Amino acid sequence: MYLDVRITEGLLDVACSVRVGTDEVFFSLAHSFSVYAVTDGGEPIFFESVPCEQDPFRPQKNGYTVRNVKNGDIVIRYRGTVDWYFGYLRDDLIHFSYYNCWYPEEFMFEDGAEVSIHIDDTWTVVGGTYDPGMELWRYHTPKKQRINDCNILALNRKYYSAVDSAYLNVFCKKGKEDICQGYISLFRSVCDFYVSLYGKNKVEKTNLVFIDVPDRHGAYFRTGLIVNSNPPGLVPGERHGLAHEIGHAYGGGADTNSWEDWLNETTAEWSALLYDKEHDPEAYEKALNEHRQWHGNGPLRLREAGDARPDNVHETGTLIYEIIYRQYGNDAIKILLRTFDSLKDKNTDSFLDALRSGGKDVLADIICSFMS
Repeated sequence: MYLDVRITEGLLDVACSVRVGTDEVFFSLAHSFSVYAVTDGGEPIFFESVPCEQDPFRPQKNGYTVRNVKNGDIVIRYRGTVDWYFGYLRDDLIHFSYYNCWYPEEFMFEDGAEVSIHIDDTWTVVGGTYDPGMELWRYHTPKKQRINDCNILALNRKYYSAVDSAYLNVFCKKGKEDICQGYISLFRSVCDFYVSLYGKNKVEKTNLVFIDVPDRHGAYFRTGLIVNSNPPGLVPGERHGLAHEIGHAYGGGADTNSWEDWLNETTAEWSALLYDKEHDPEAYEKALNEHRQWHGNGPLRLREAGDARPDNVHETGTLIYEIIYRQYGNDAIKILLRTFDSLKDKNTDSFLDALRSGGKDVLADIICSFMS
């Protein structure tokens, strides 16, 4: 999939080119975008709006069906505004991603997506390369990325600068460079701990980007990228948050749109908690106390919302693992984390089967007791 992106008067104008092998195709986009043309081999072709399944933590989407495809070289042209979390078209910051449903993810095949974004070199597109002849930036989605994200993040160099190292680049608002130096040693410390914990290094060279925005949505992890909407400061909670996001290098692969996301979040969180336990015991206790407060006094139920992704997906599994930790200690948690990381099929059934195959029936039974 190839995406040609222009920004005019606060709108994205996108041409999505893709080769398809069927005579009927479906795709979806955020409701804030309007499809104004579809061509097949350069010729206009009929398309229509159809119902579309909605996803958690993403904007409302519209579905589209294109029929009677003959040539198979489809170009979809659409324009609109960026809606929902982490979406910005500002003088200092341009950012749109999976959270904004700005591209037809149905066409995100194994080779990912290539993007041309028509902005000049007064900007830095994180993870991209500048083409001076064409006066645009080129970006390609990382290989082996677990989430089908096409993540465009551009920083205006007038407002942002970078602190570089061999394994971490930190982007921040100008004037914050000294604070950001501290994240380089923290990143290395967390990565070394995780190599010891899991017996392997799954963290590539990473761009850590502190975006300066008024709406604090926390942070998120992608292959080679951590985006944080909280200001840099290396406060205890922020250290824990960074460790959690790095932990998603090992805690990922389960369906993020369903109840199965508890596996991703619990693995990442307990990776961070074990790091805290060794390096900052106060942060460990503080993080667990916050989980207890956020969850409240209700029962722990992994499938509280049925097959859907529950609101307490960050808390429930974490508190279940705390019960296991108090009964069986550090080694039991390490078994749980390593077992999930080693799975080929990242889902709860496979996870429980792997525990039982490894003679850890008691751990599987405890987890099962919270699934009804």
